[in-house]
Amino acid sequence: LFAGWNSVSFPSNPVDTGVDSVLSNAGIKQVVAYDATTPSQPWRIASKVDAGSYTSQTTPGLTSVTAGPGYWVETSNFEDQSIALEGPTGPGDARPGLTTIATGNGWNLVGVVDQSRTQTQSGDKGDPLKRANAAGGDVIVTSATYFNTVNNGRAYTFDTVTSKFREQVSADTVTVGAGIWVFISPQDNGQLPHIVP
Repeated sequence: LFAGWNSVSFPSNPVDTGVDSVLSNAGIKQVVAYDATTPSQPWRIASKVDAGSYTSQTTPGLTSVTAGPGYWVETSNFEDQSIALEGPTGPGDARPGLTTIATGNGWNLVGVVDQSRTQTQSGDKGDPLKRANAAGGDVIVTSATYFNTVNNGRAYTFDTVTSKFREQVSADTVTVGAGIWVFISPQDNGQLPHIVP
């Protein structure tokens, strides 16, 4: 995390999803999520003072963080945040459920999800998201393939270092740990399907 606002996401669910457990660095002051499926109150905000616990500033509140949504995290220092994430399954383990991202009409703040849960180590942050192809190899995921289940328009990521939004065009790769603002509109049948990363 860089001092200031960071747009982030989690490639898989944290082992403990409580906001106090996941975002425990002393420098983090505020966490914000945006849920476009509830247009009357889309913002979810949790804040803390010094080393205290997070308190929600909105109803409904922001008490947990999971894979799927994107988050804005405000911090006062430059400090890595360690998070224990669910990893890949082993032989004989039950296959994890498919993570989907609910969408609303308009702007959505979404995360980059690794369905295989193999890109969950600290070294994977900022790497292109990869999926296995039919031949068993890895294919880099672009914005076009990441958002192929929804009717999407413009998409943006935020660069904290330069304090600028960067447009994601269809050929750009999506990266592990990024939060993405994407404009979604209903399909011809009026439906707003989930994003299936």
